[in-house]
Amino acid sequence: MRNIEEKGLKLLHVGHTHPTGEWLMDWHGHTYHELIVFYQGMSHVDLGPDHYDTAPGDVLFYPAGIPHREHRDPELGVEHYFIGFEWPDVPGDVPHRSFDSQGRIRQLTLWLYEEQVNRGFHVTPLKNALFEALMLEWQQLGTTAQHPLVTVVRTFMRRHLADDLRLDDLARHASMSKYHFVRSYARLTGRTPMEDLRHLRLNHAHNLIVSTREPLKAIAAQCGFADGRQMARLFRKQIGYPPKALRAAP
Repeated sequence: MRNIEEKGLKLLHVGHTHPTGEWLMDWHGHTYHELIVFYQGMSHVDLGPDHYDTAPGDVLFYPAGIPHREHRDPELGVEHYFIGFEWPDVPGDVPHRSFDSQGRIRQLTLWLYEEQVNRGFHVTPLKNALFEALMLEWQQLGTTAQHPLVTVVRTFMRRHLADDLRLDDLARHASMSKYHFVRSYARLTGRTPMEDLRHLRLNHAHNLIVSTREPLKAIAAQCGFADGRQMARLFRKQIGYPPKALRAAP
């Protein structure tokens, strides 16, 4: 497999954005490519003629020269990292939107950002290795065009992660009977609505654990878990390791 130099890939910078209040980055473009990795909240993005309502785990690709604008959701806020890079021979079929379902892109991005904070903009072997691993992971992701039903329900879930949501609440929000709602949702996502809610809670907890120093008990409450023990049990079952292991990661 060719390394990043042979592919013409060159990392330019890594940055972090966590705006507060009303925030709008109006139409603009770059002479380089950019990946936007979303950690928390929601952003409304126009990329050329396409519109995206982003969610934690989304990865957007802004090709060089393509105008785009971003607007922070006033209720959910937004936190994301951006990675600027050059790639003269970028494939023409690279999707503008992908989803980091396993959290690998987010973890690699966090490590890459920390390496830049510690070492500055100088090229280091570790920075190149992290960048190459991140790009390989990104190229393996698929597109994530969502059905409107999934978008509506997941947006509602994210706004109420800390609440005691029941299947009745979700079906009512979707304006469907429980039976039809569960069947339709599972067909579209591969999960039942409550399984998907649990996945979103774990995903949000993962983001908070790696990007903040909040106590695990407080994070559990924010994400709708009964307590820290329930969150830890689900982490071990679904992800394979306890939450505190993320805090011990390099």
